[in-house]
Amino acid sequence: MENAAVSGKKLAAGKAIEYIKDGMTVGLGTGSTAYWAIQGIGEMVKKGLSIRAIATSVQSENLARELNIPIVPFSEIDYLDVTIDGADECGSAVEPDQRRWWGVAAGEDSGGCYQILYHHCG
Repeated sequence: MENAAVSGKKLAAGKAIEYIKDGMTVGLGTGSTAYWAIQGIGEMVKKGLSIRAIATSVQSENLARELNIPIVPFSEIDYLDVTIDGADECGSAVEPDQRRWWGVAAGEDSGGCYQILYHHCG
């Protein structure tokens, strides 16, 4: 049986990857929530999703490669459409200025949160 923390991280990761669309360049975070997001992205790629990705750690890069997620070197990245990573904190403590950059979902029912960093120009 899975504990509540793991269930929450899986739920948060699953919610976060809903933002990924075909053709995007995706930043892959590091840590336990990112692990579940990368697993989910791997399933999406297996079903035909076409993306490019860059990872924040060797651990995440290795996992992505195992799951056939196309990894590109940093030198080939001009722009990231979205970066998904676990959030250390979430809720009302997030400053309003940060809220325009990332979506945060949290709740006692989910037991976890995620951050999605939208990269945009201007």
